[in-house]
Amino acid sequence: MIVMDTNSVTNAAELLETSSSSVSHAINKMNEVFNNSLFIRIKSALEPTSLALTITMNLTQR
Repeated sequence: MIVMDTNSVTNAAELLETSSSSVSHAINKMNEVFNNSLFIRIKSALEPTSLALTITMNLTQR
């Protein structure tokens, strides 16, 4: 959810105190698990796909 808040792997990594590579790797693994992309790049920002928004909404309702 931090990537969604920041629209950036780099900024999310800084907030999580980890590397951009680690955040990117985690996103790629989730893309594999869901067999779909969770983010799309628009200009210089990452925007969540409808799948990412649905997953987030389901997680926050619990």
